[in-house]
Amino acid sequence: MDFDKLVEFLRVQGPILGAAAIVVAPTSWAITRWLYENRIAEVSAENRRLKSSMSAPGTETAATATGGVAQGEWVDIHQTHGGTYSYRLSLTQSGMRISGTGSITRAGPNPYDQPFVVEGKEFAGCILLTLTSASAGSTSAVAALLRVMDRGTKLSGQWSYRTRAADEVAVEQVSLSRQVPS
Repeated sequence: MDFDKLVEFLRVQGPILGAAAIVVAPTSWAITRWLYENRIAEVSAENRRLKSSMSAPGTETAATATGGVAQGEWVDIHQTHGGTYSYRLSLTQSGMRISGTGSITRAGPNPYDQPFVVEGKEFAGCILLTLTSASAGSTSAVAALLRVMDRGTKLSGQWSYRTRAADEVAVEQVSLSRQVPS
């Protein structure tokens, strides 16, 4: 359509289009306002629920009833350094506090299975975890800061740990996926 035809169309149809806009605009505005007010009410209710769960530490809350952000089984398996590594966490959450168990398993040359005790907390969309060796003969330790991603189905970030061979601190990217119960 060229410009002259568009101008002619608007000259002829302009009053009709203007009348339709007068009817549609208030309706559209009312629907948008209703959706906005309902969303504000939902967010306010969620904020009240979260504040009440934080005000009573050590008690069971609505967040615990729904499982919490970190609740569940988490897995990351990848190949690096000539072996297949499997990171597994089994976490429970009460309010902001997180506890559980974990393991780092290496398959391939020099295989091992290192069990951990996990403690941490959830805050501002992140999970802060410390993993300490569950066996008395090991001094392994891991610290992790993970972001909750993909509507709570993924924990992505980094963890630092003391290396076995060189006795140094290393940093590694990690992306744990929530395992769906079967």
